Amino acid sequence: MKGKSEREHQGIRYEKTITGYPGLENPVEIIERKGSFPDEKDQLVKVGQVHYILREIVGEGGMAVVWKADRVFTGKEETNADDIPGIVAVKRAFCLDDALEEAIVKEAKINLGIFHQQVLTPLYFGHHNGGYTLVMPFVSSDLEKIMEAHRISQTNETPPEFWDENKYLLHYSEPHISSKECIKAIPDKFVAYFIYMVARTLAHLHRKAGIVHRDISANNILVEPSTGAVYLADFGVALEKGEKNIMVAGKLQYISPEGLKRPHESDQRSDLYSLGVVAYKMLTGLGPNDIFTEPEKVTSHQQRMWNNINGLMKLYERPVVPPHLVVEGIDKKLSRMVLKLLATDPDERYRSAAEFVRDIKDNYLHRGPGPTPEGLSAYLHIFANDVERMRDEDILDALDELKFLPRRKGVPVIFQRLVLSKDARLKLAEKKNPARA
Repeated sequence: MKGKSEREHQGIRYEKTITGYPGLENPVEIIERKGSFPDEKDQLVKVGQVHYILREIVGEGGMAVVWKADRVFTGKEETNADDIPGIVAVKRAFCLDDALEEAIVKEAKINLGIFHQQVLTPLYFGHHNGGYTLVMPFVSSDLEKIMEAHRISQTNETPPEFWDENKYLLHYSEPHISSKECIKAIPDKFVAYFIYMVARTLAHLHRKAGIVHRDISANNILVEPSTGAVYLADFGVALEKGEKNIMVAGKLQYISPEGLKRPHESDQRSDLYSLGVVAYKMLTGLGPNDIFTEPEKVTSHQQRMWNNINGLMKLYERPVVPPHLVVEGIDKKLSRMVLKLLATDPDERYRSAAEFVRDIKDNYLHRGPGPTPEGLSAYLHIFANDVERMRDEDILDALDELKFLPRRKGVPVIFQRLVLSKDARLKLAEKKNPARA
């Protein structure tokens, strides 16, 4: 099955290809955008009687761009407009065809129908100036940015520096690498806290709303450092209850085996697999779906996609190595929970997000003091060297919130190197992914 269409809109040219690949039961839809989105900086967006001005781009995908926008006062606001936030995120989507327009409308509809404290409620949705506009409360960070601050790679393709005198290996394992350059470990308890919070949200979506997210990834887990609040975002490829799926969806570095090979069989357990990838990457700095192959000259996006799919199919044939055997010091109980999320056979994973929530809550997070939103906020501020902005009493409160972390001279250890095991270092030296046997 293969088809190709092309359309130009708002000065952007889109190429859409639907093609089949050996080993996959369903076709893959590839959309390439040629050209840039319109420059809408400083344009006004109206939400009810309130106006926002687009300030800076904070995210960009193939079909949409997300702006940070500030509220501006025109003198015509309603008296109750004080409840409207001063800063919002404005998603502008420019569509390829009727099917994708329907998908964008469906995303807004799904989001508007979810009532959960860890899912942001849209403030506005409509059509404006040649594209769809979705206005959401602004959240200043996400898990991907936090992982990048720890120098954890966010690509399923081998980082370019890996092939440059093994610098990638050095960042992981050599003691002489400076603390600024080394990969820093995210404390186990915070990894557990993140996946627990996301799993709670998934339990609600799966059980009460009948929704399968299908795009669980680090950049879709939003984090507000000032409060420690965690949110699940982006329902662009989500499936509603009873809806059939025939296309591969989601990011390759997070996708489950059945999500790639047989997407029509994807269910709530596919979301759990993707959550397991997030957890594994946080714990080890490596993704079980990361493809370690030497770069080749690729002539097209379609060929690059096939190379990645082919590499991923081969990875699925190799068992995932438990995280505690890849990185020194990881809690074995947490490691086994993550490994269960990543089972190749969906029947061997947790049966539901609710079951996983109970397991990690009862058997890991409740063992002594653990993270809180305030503790996460404190950790992120200290890790980002924002201590100078904190008052003395705030620093003391922060240290108290972090009392579950290992201590050195009575002070919580915030900065710890991520140290690979001997076997993992040997695999990296051979340019193999240590996350797979």
